Amino acid sequence: LELRRELGHEVGSSAAAAADDGVFWMCWDDFRDYFSAVDVCRVRPDWAEVRASGAIGGALAGGMRGFKLEVLKTTEAEFSLLQPSGRGHAVRVSGRARDPDGELTTDLLLLVLELPKTSQGDSGGAGARVGAMRSQSVFKDGDTGGPSAQSGEDRHERSAGSALRLLACSERVMHEEVTCEVLLAPGSYLVLPVSLRPGHSTLGWPQTVLRIGSALPLLCDEVDVSDANLAAAVGAYARRGTRHRAFEGTGMDLYRLQDGCGWLLYAENRSRLFRFTVGVDLSESFNLLASRGALATQDAVPPGSGQLLQVLSLCGKEASMLNCRTHFQQGPPVGIGMHIPCIESEVHRPFALLNEANTVAGANKTAPRGRSMSGKGRSDGTWGSGGLVDRFESRLRGLGFI
Repeated sequence: LELRRELGHEVGSSAAAAADDGVFWMCWDDFRDYFSAVDVCRVRPDWAEVRASGAIGGALAGGMRGFKLEVLKTTEAEFSLLQPSGRGHAVRVSGRARDPDGELTTDLLLLVLELPKTSQGDSGGAGARVGAMRSQSVFKDGDTGGPSAQSGEDRHERSAGSALRLLACSERVMHEEVTCEVLLAPGSYLVLPVSLRPGHSTLGWPQTVLRIGSALPLLCDEVDVSDANLAAAVGAYARRGTRHRAFEGTGMDLYRLQDGCGWLLYAENRSRLFRFTVGVDLSESFNLLASRGALATQDAVPPGSGQLLQVLSLCGKEASMLNCRTHFQQGPPVGIGMHIPCIESEVHRPFALLNEANTVAGANKTAPRGRSMSGKGRSDGTWGSGGLVDRFESRLRGLGFI
């Protein structure tokens, strides 16, 4: 009681009454022994809120679900994605996936993207305010101004939400919960709860809960997300990493992002004329799960396209190491469908970049012949773009195309 008075905490008429206020007290030494972290919960009773639950699935498997928001007035918004924790009995309860040791089974990532203006004109009818989820609708490729994905190797032509702008995101981590906050201006937005871990576990995907809270009411629809838009959204997340220019002045870049679960490798070819071939060798890495199912890949990224090359996830709690060697080549747009190994997950298939301002008219003739980059910052020149590119470019100049 003396400590309560010292801290300005109101004390009841009796010790029993004081104990009924839900506050418990312990000495500082005990607190340090039993607690390693403290989370502060903000109570916002005036905020609107909606929650949606379901198995998160995996982005590598496609068929992702998302949430389209229509913001009528500028508002603060908070997003949380939760999965069952490893606390309690280490068993599978009510269909929720836990491994035998009670550990978490998948990574979590939240992406909040601003939809292009072309998709903000018609919301498809009156949506439900946050707090009462409307029945599902379909968010098609056409909503972002692009055609539907084509079959076979022509899928690199698919228009996607490269025009989608990443507004906010959580970190990709193996935690019970990830969150992000953002100030939303009037417009349309897409919220994606994502897992990028390969579906290696026999326990299946956990049941997750997405919570959306906002200071002012929002319109919210549960929607289907096309594979092209999903690939573009993950690509936008990967673009937060370190950029390596393969050839100066060509718009051919490789991005490498390290997050709480591993690494993402993403290539972008903003050239209008030349393909960008990227070879990645991760054979000297260990304790990493590769989303492509192989540690050595080679991909030809078509002109005006982006591609998620590889997602690498840490294996358990043991030490992991990334040793990445890459080589680049630019050339005429032939053999643009070449991918080794063959692409099985749609999130890894090239998608068209819609932002014309980011494309580069032609290759720089003075660009270095070749470069490679290792995961530890080493580099060596072992190959080149070859004289074929120069002759091809000269021919195009003679015909007046450049």
